[in-house]
Amino acid sequence: MTRPGFIVWSAGVVLGLAAEGTLGRWDEPGRWLPDLAVGLTLLCCGLIAGRWRPGSWAGWLLMAAGFGWFLPNFSDTWPEGVGLLAAALLFVHRGPLLHLVLAYPNGRTSSRPVQAAVAIAYVAAVAQAFWPQPVLALAVAAMVLVVTLRLYAAGSRPEQRARLVALAMAVAWFVLTAGEALAQRLGPSRRLDDHLLLVYEGGVGLIALGLTYGLRTTGWDRTAVTDLVVELGAASGRGLRAELATVLGNLGIAIGFWADEAGAFVSADGHPLPLDDDSQTLTNIELDGRPVAVLLHAAASPTDAALVEAVRDAVRLVAAHDLLLVTVDDRIADVRASQLRILATADEQRHRLETRVSEGALSRLGDLADLLGRAQDEAGVPAVAAQVEAARTQLMRTEEDLRRLARGIHPRTLAHRGLAAAVLELAADSALPVTLEGSAVEVPPAIQAAAYFVCSEAVANAVKHSAATAVNVRLASPPGQLVVEISDNGRGGADHQRGTGLHGLMDRVAALGGTLEVSSPTDGGTRLIAAFPTSGSDDAG
Repeated sequence: MTRPGFIVWSAGVVLGLAAEGTLGRWDEPGRWLPDLAVGLTLLCCGLIAGRWRPGSWAGWLLMAAGFGWFLPNFSDTWPEGVGLLAAALLFVHRGPLLHLVLAYPNGRTSSRPVQAAVAIAYVAAVAQAFWPQPVLALAVAAMVLVVTLRLYAAGSRPEQRARLVALAMAVAWFVLTAGEALAQRLGPSRRLDDHLLLVYEGGVGLIALGLTYGLRTTGWDRTAVTDLVVELGAASGRGLRAELATVLGNLGIAIGFWADEAGAFVSADGHPLPLDDDSQTLTNIELDGRPVAVLLHAAASPTDAALVEAVRDAVRLVAAHDLLLVTVDDRIADVRASQLRILATADEQRHRLETRVSEGALSRLGDLADLLGRAQDEAGVPAVAAQVEAARTQLMRTEEDLRRLARGIHPRTLAHRGLAAAVLELAADSALPVTLEGSAVEVPPAIQAAAYFVCSEAVANAVKHSAATAVNVRLASPPGQLVVEISDNGRGGADHQRGTGLHGLMDRVAALGGTLEVSSPTDGGTRLIAAFPTSGSDDAG
């Protein structure tokens, strides 16, 4: 334990001697000697536990129990208020002692049930002085046993072996409490009370010794590291680093991870780790010949070779996990970039094809229609004029079909006037009434095109399959998003899994980082909601 811990221990020893002196019973060693021995045992166990596990609360809790053991001896001192306060602390030593049993070995509570049990133990330790009924102590002992048993049952096999000490101490406390309660029911007796006190004192001392011995022998350090490695895939690399740093911190070991950008070892929270302390021992950890981490612990730390090897394996796995995550993220980024390039290329080709159709075939068809119109005007024979008119009508229909085809490939309005104008043009050509609500902010061309084709596909499906009488398109631009909602009043029942149109649109929207939701209950109409991220989406263009 550190120097503050030794100072606290020394103060506890002085307090214990003073506490025994205030009772003035030096001529009765059979009464004060066991009391002093138990208090000193608690204090010494705390000092040893703090040295063995410098990052744990175990040492502090045991020393707190030692202080709590001696304080009630001042109940007859002056002033009266101090004596009353000391009397109220008659059983306060039970709080930190049971706290350690419940939160063994590091004293830190990690779940709400354990936290609640610890709080009840402290409250009961104070309440016992005012309501000295055996049933209260027995209920608390039963609670501690049940909670400890549940923690033991829920642990992994290595953790169960280590937690067996806490379970044994919980059983011992329950037996001690139950025996005391049973003996008290036999009737009050001075001799019986003296014997019960000796048994209780011996039980408290043995429990403190057992808890301390377990910290040294049950491999809690390797168990904690092993459990963390077993849970390797359950957290991100950053989370694993923080968890590993916490576990090692509880063992009195600091860990620094190599940061290429800083050219130094840094802690889990990114701060540089000082490595120039001569009183510390450094253990370097490498992966494939390059540094990944360094362990920093006291030169006199009981860190053994098996623990160091376990930590090395854990750190190597964390480093490999980090590298794998980076590789996967890079691959995902490459795939997404490839998808975006494909979409951009496809949209560009669509636009070029639409331009060629509009400026090539459609232009020539328009010229041909004008030529036929003049020929009709100049034809002197009615029959010839009628044939020219029929040809001109057919040509104009073909021209309109080709214009619609060009808009389906990639509407020129979309590129020149934006999404809202393109949707209005789509509504004008639809066989169903289509209303437009809202407007859209300027977004990258790929997102704009995808949003338009979602609208186009939804309107086309409403016309062909839904028996709807109206379609509504709503455009919204919340911060960082473009949201397109298309709903109709048809019969519903649409299934995007059975058609390729919506399924292909979902892939296209997903490639842009967006989502496409389809809701189509029977007799409830169909609604599509496409949401695209617009912040940080410049590469989508």
